[in-house]
Amino acid sequence: MKKLTYYVPVDFSECSLNALQYATMLARFAEGKVVLGHVIDLNEVPESENPVVVSWSLDRQLRKVQEKMKSLREIISLEGIVVEEEIRVGNVSHNLLKQIEKVKPNVIVMGRNTERQPGKNSLLTFITKNTKVPVLVVPGSHNPKVPNKAVLATDMKSFDLREFEPFIDILKKTSQELSVLNIRGSQASDKQISEWVDKFNAAYAMEAKVLTAHHNSTVETVMKHLNANNVDLLCTINRNYSLLEKLFAPAAAHQLTTHVEVPVLLIRE
Repeated sequence: MKKLTYYVPVDFSECSLNALQYATMLARFAEGKVVLGHVIDLNEVPESENPVVVSWSLDRQLRKVQEKMKSLREIISLEGIVVEEEIRVGNVSHNLLKQIEKVKPNVIVMGRNTERQPGKNSLLTFITKNTKVPVLVVPGSHNPKVPNKAVLATDMKSFDLREFEPFIDILKKTSQELSVLNIRGSQASDKQISEWVDKFNAAYAMEAKVLTAHHNSTVETVMKHLNANNVDLLCTINRNYSLLEKLFAPAAAHQLTTHVEVPVLLIRE
């Protein structure tokens, strides 16, 4: 099993530090390294007509960030985990994408502020839309712990064997139980569901079981199931839907990512 690279955008907020703690825990159990990413937003640098003042302010900001990153690296290193950092200056969202392109992580781990829902212009929404790297979204309210029960919420459509690799790598080192939940509704017959799960199990040498769910499965149904069964890790696929589908039926993957109170691994098609 290859070692995974966990890329964690850190803005030093409580939410992002909680996500970092979760990534560090996974790196320890699922074998991997952690890469810390930070972008100094130029909008936070005081404006001045004097370029020397601007340069001094930017340099001071950079030193502060470097000191904080050094402290985080030292804490993570104490757990025997390889840790690196990437620091850039400029537009936050676009520079984070550049970091991701450079690092080429297996998983991006991001915190989600549970006090408000991420909007269309949020950093979380931007990253999930503009990269095909799996994004693990960790709610700020979640207490980082090794996942024990995991659920794969899927539309039962065909899949590329590479799609689930990071999820499987994490599961084989942590979770004791994996279940598959149909979110395609009545469009998938019991036979199709069984065949899909059999193919999945054969491809990854897993023993996932099929969850019984009503054919009108919705995000609310999934959430109820997660709560009732103490599930602590959810995985789902974010498909590229048509404009009409987006207008009349918001993607289940996006709703799950922004509503459930457990970590969600979002895999892009």
